[in-house]
Amino acid sequence: MRYDSDSDLPDTVRNQLPAPAQAIFRQAYNAAWDDWQAPEDPDIVHSGRDDAAQLAAWAAVRERYERDTADIWQPKPAA
Repeated sequence: MRYDSDSDLPDTVRNQLPAPAQAIFRQAYNAAWDDWQAPEDPDIVHSGRDDAAQLAAWAAVRERYERDTADIWQPKPAA
């Protein structure tokens, strides 16, 4: 299911990520949700649309954020 706003995100996401990272998560999740297609080959094991969208969303967050020593998500330093 798509997320229409950051307030619709699961509590686990909203409680962990700062607002800008929540927006990244939501946008990446929705894009992956829209693009997902089940494999045509029945022998290919897939975890499903939600799992694929979750993986894509967390990957997008990790591109720009990282956890600090206190386990709090912070923007990555500029390269």
